[in-house]
Amino acid sequence: MRKIPHDAELGTPGADELIVDGGHADQAWQLLNDRNKKTGIGWVIAGNLLARKGPKLIPVYDSIVSCQFAAPTHVWLRLHDRLTENGGDLRAALGEVRTTSGAGDRVSILRVLDIVLWRRHVKKHWRDKPTTCPQRGSVEL
Repeated sequence: MRKIPHDAELGTPGADELIVDGGHADQAWQLLNDRNKKTGIGWVIAGNLLARKGPKLIPVYDSIVSCQFAAPTHVWLRLHDRLTENGGDLRAALGEVRTTSGAGDRVSILRVLDIVLWRRHVKKHWRDKPTTCPQRGSVEL
């Protein structure tokens, strides 16, 4: 994590270099995830630890968010691309949600996205079995 700038933000120039396969954030995730057999740290905990250390760069990615995205490959890169496309429309919309909610700049754009996706889906996800969830893949990433 020392090689990841503290102000690195997904959807901004240079962030993609940190999250690509072999990038510093990817290496950190791999190290944590590979320890799963010894420590019980799995992909969700590994990602959440990194998201806590880099809240502007690493999205929270758990079974509820994954279900909505239909578990694509390279989630971080795909989300980075979505935040930059169309002149940053998604980033701007999430910024408006953050402002409207009164959260202010202390909450990152990625946390706003996580909260919106999680609240939108959590009840249906646990009511229905995640494998047959009617909203599975409902968010195109």
